[in-house]
Amino acid sequence: MKRLKNAAKSEVALSKYMRQFEIIAQLRGLQDLVFKEEEKMAITYDINKDLRFKQGLKVGETKGKLSGKKVGEKRGEKIGEKRGLLKSIDLMLDFKFGKKGLKILNKIKKIDDIEKLEYIMSNLNTAGSVSEIEDLL
Repeated sequence: MKRLKNAAKSEVALSKYMRQFEIIAQLRGLQDLVFKEEEKMAITYDINKDLRFKQGLKVGETKGKLSGKKVGEKRGEKIGEKRGLLKSIDLMLDFKFGKKGLKILNKIKKIDDIEKLEYIMSNLNTAGSVSEIEDLL
């Protein structure tokens, strides 16, 4: 690297030589060693202008967006499933028990567990009274 520094006639030329040297070092598995030596040199290198850095950043952003999208879809599915179950329970309570059935709806709306809501929904057909549904809560 000292030879590169001595051979370079300008800062731009030195940056070019160093990038070429880094590529060769990477191909030979010596990139860590080269970076350690570069840190000792009085060279300024703006990583934000580096093409490979920009490409890596873009790949990372894409992966992050995909991951966030998957999490959002799962959350949306859960919310949609809960809304559907609550609407079905609401209709069944109103149809089967009238205003008495709708009085317990607020308690049911506080339940976040989808399985529990499904359990309540499946028992609405056979329930003979509002108190039977309350016992399920």
